[in-house]
Order: sequence, then C-alpha cells, then structure tokens
Amino acid sequence: MAKHASIYPAPEELEAVQALVSTVEGALKKVSDWMDGLNTSLGKTCTDTGAGDNKAEEDAADIKPDGTPALCGVTRVGLVAKGLLIKGDMDLELVLMCREKPTKLLLYTISANLPLQIQTMTEDKYEVQSCAPDAAIRVCSTKDPRLTLKITLSSLTMREEHDEEKEEDVLDRQKCQAALASLRHAKWFQVRVTDLKSCVIVLRIFRDMCNRLSGWQPLKGWPLELICEKAIATCNRPLGPGEALRRVMECIASGILLPGGPGVHDPCEREPTDVLSDLSAQQADAITHSAQHALRLLAFGQLYKVLNMDPLPTSRPSPRLLEGGCHKRLREDIGSDDRDFIKRMKVLDWRMTDPNHPMNALMRLNQIHPGLQYRLLSQSGPVHAPVFTMSVEIQGTTYQASGNSKRTAKLQVALKALQALGFVLGGDGDVDSLSADEKSDGEGKNDRMSTSSSSTSITSSTDTQEVGTPGPILTAGGKNPVMELNEKRRGLKYELISESGSSYDKRSCFLMRFISYDTCVAPHGKNHLANMNDVFVSSTKNH
Repeated sequence: MAKHASIYPAPEELEAVQALVSTVEGALKKVSDWMDGLNTSLGKTCTDTGAGDNKAEEDAADIKPDGTPALCGVTRVGLVAKGLLIKGDMDLELVLMCREKPTKLLLYTISANLPLQIQTMTEDKYEVQSCAPDAAIRVCSTKDPRLTLKITLSSLTMREEHDEEKEEDVLDRQKCQAALASLRHAKWFQVRVTDLKSCVIVLRIFRDMCNRLSGWQPLKGWPLELICEKAIATCNRPLGPGEALRRVMECIASGILLPGGPGVHDPCEREPTDVLSDLSAQQADAITHSAQHALRLLAFGQLYKVLNMDPLPTSRPSPRLLEGGCHKRLREDIGSDDRDFIKRMKVLDWRMTDPNHPMNALMRLNQIHPGLQYRLLSQSGPVHAPVFTMSVEIQGTTYQASGNSKRTAKLQVALKALQALGFVLGGDGDVDSLSADEKSDGEGKNDRMSTSSSSTSITSSTDTQEVGTPGPILTAGGKNPVMELNEKRRGLKYELISESGSSYDKRSCFLMRFISYDTCVAPHGKNHLANMNDVFVSSTKNH
C-alpha cells in the first residue's frame, strides 16, 4: 500500500482531470446542438428555394430525416473510465460516436467550433488540435498540470466490412474500430474488475512497473488487465493487495505467455482472439523470466526491490530488547532442585500466557499494567462482617472499591479499573471468579468458626455457613467418609490419576482412585474430598 500511495495521483491532479473531461463533454454537447441547428436551417433554405442548382440538391440530400443528430454521444474510455490513472501516466480518452461514418470534414468542423464552446463554459485556456490520421481531436491544457485529452471519432457502421473502394474522405477504419474496441473494454472492466477486491490496486502497480521496465512494456494495457482479472477472480476468497500481487506474478511466471501456452482469450470479440498474438517469443521469455525473478525476491522478503522503493522501517522494539534483553522475563533462581516444583511453574507460565485460559479481573489488570501497588484505605464494620476498602493508582488515576475481604476488594477495584480503561470484559468470567473468591472467603470464615467452638453440633455448624455454600458430606453415622473408610479398610492407597483446570478455577476436575484387595475404584470430582467420598460410596456398594 505504501507503493500504491506513492504512485496514486494527487488530489489536485484528479480535480484537474475531472474539470477538463467535464468541460469537454459539455462543449461537445453544445457542438452537437449547433450542428443540428445548422442542418435544420439548411434544410429549410433548400426547401424554400425549390429546385435550385445541383449543389443545393446535393446539400439537401445530405440532410438526415426525422431530425436525427449527427453526433450520437460521447463516452469515457481508457484510464479515465477504468480509474487506473497514476503519476506520470495521465492519458485521457473520449470516444465521440457519430451516426454515420466519420469524415475529415466532420472532424475539422468539430475541431473549429469546439474552442468557441469551451470558452462559453470556463475561463481556463485550452488548445484544440485536429489529427486526421489518428481520427482524433486533442485538447491540451495550458497550465499545470499539463493534461491532454484525446477525442476519437467512430461509428457503429465502421464495423461493417465492404468490398467497395475506400472512400477518400472517411477517417481511418482501423482507428475507428480501435475506438469501438475501447468502448467494449471499458464496459467489461466496469462490470468485472471495478468491484473485484485489490484488482485495481494491483493494476496500478503493474502499470507503474511497465513504465519503469522496458521488458514489461508489451504487456501494458488490455492484456495486463485480462491477466489480473483472471488470476484474482479465480481465487476462492477475497485477496489483499499483497496476496493478489503475488498471485498475478505466479500466473505470469507459470509460462502462459510463452509460445505453445494457453494464451489469453479476449472476451470482447465475437471471434476467438488471443490478445497475446502480437507478443514475440523473445518478449514473452523476457517477461516470464522477470516474473520468476520477482517471485524469488518475494520469497526472501525483498518486495521493495520488485517495486523499486525503499524498504519500510521495522517496528520499534521494546526498551527491554534495546537493552539486550529477551522477550520474556527471566525467572529468578529458586535455588532448589525440586523437579516437581519447576514443572508446576512451567505449567503456570503456560496458563498465564494462554489467551483462552480463564483469567479474573485482578490477573488481567496485572497483565496489562504489571507492578501495581494495592493499598488498604480503611476497614469498617463489625468483626464478624468487616468491610475493606482498597485502592490502586493507574496512570495518575486512583480507583477505589470495597469488599467483605481484602481479596474481594482487590478484585472489585481491578474490575472497576478495567471498565474505566475501556477494556472489554469477559462478562461471566469475572463475575464467576469474584463469586468464587467470595465463597472461598466465606468457607474460610466458617471453618475458623467451627474449629474455635468444638462443642457445636454438626447441624449448627452447617447453619452458620453462607447461604448457597454446600455443607460437608457425612455418612449415616455422622462421620467423615474418609475416616470411616480407613477404619473399615486399613492400608488403603489413594492415587491422583489426573487433574484438569487450574487451581483458581472452580471448574477444575480431579480424578482419583484407591486400590483395595482386587477392587479398583476411580471416581472424579471437583476436589479431592469429593472424590474420596465417592470412593467410600463405591466401596460400600462393592463390599
């Protein structure tokens, strides 16, 4: 896109192009009206004079019936109609359609009256030149930017083949037929290429390459447009500019231009026509070799050499990399040879770097702004229901929040800070983690209360727990299932088979088993104690 921005015309140039084309189109409309009025007055004069001399009769015979205008219309073609203008390549073209075969007399008449009509529409000065060998009229601007507009005369009757002798006053047939072909090309381009993603951008880049490299010059124009459209449109998905450029290069490098290749069919001709028929074997070989070399440069990341531009600056590295550091923070030496501890640390690092891993608000905020300091502002409320107020400062802004524990207050202030900073929260993930922490705090309080009063019954201890927190699982005899199982089957061995989820995720699952005689039971649950309870139930059923 940087190359495309450098070759795209400036807004001032595009405004000058639009002004020139619009002015000439309006002036040609006035020329057509002037010619129609002249023919009408000439017809009335011939009718009033009656049977005059032979010249008057011939002039009267030239007047067309039904008041049909001699000029049918003007159409934009070429780069203007296709939107392929680039800097240094501003060829502007119009096709003026005539009802009959265009003649030199008609060409000179239009070129003589056109400057007068242009003066009535704008104060800018333009030069008008007639060029009969090219069957065209050229309009040139006299101020910067210097632009030239070519108006080619043509007619649908020029497509008809006649065995009669060539009329001397009629303009060149090949030039007129080429103008008709440019009309068909412009209509095809607007239907097939204009809405094709990245195709117009790639065509502008290739046009610049054709202007820079003489070897690519024979491919410029209609053949290049057909190749780009076929290469990009046959892909099963939209392509970006870089991918589209590479795909077109691969198509040309495959050898379609070489003799014996498939060629490129012209969709705008009635008869089967190969647009590469005028391309010599030497030219085709040179273009193919250049495309293959460009692909090798692309493979090694040297696209700037293909586009003849300076390499783009790389993104600025972080200060840690500038100081010679690495991307990841080095772990401090733990001074221990415990392999299990090192393995757990590696698993924790992987979970922290995994974007799909559930993460509460506190961890997310510390990941975005590491090294934050949380401060306890105040503590209020009774001893059995305290309220803690925590604060954190981020980029000069202080955020505060309260909770029934310090950890809950930190989660609340982290959640508030993330919302204020505009980060999209996971919704249920932060709420679940917050509620899980609150529940864990409630469970801890209940455990402390139950241990402090040993005389409290089991039913009273369950009533003091927080609403919604499940009570302990007991057997029919009121004992812990693990204790009762150990009394009945001594020497049991419990093994942890697998663990899924993280330690702070309430959705984690543990799979345990124990071996008793010839029976192996392996239940799974959300914690070790629940698994052992399931083990007890399974054991009592089996034995």
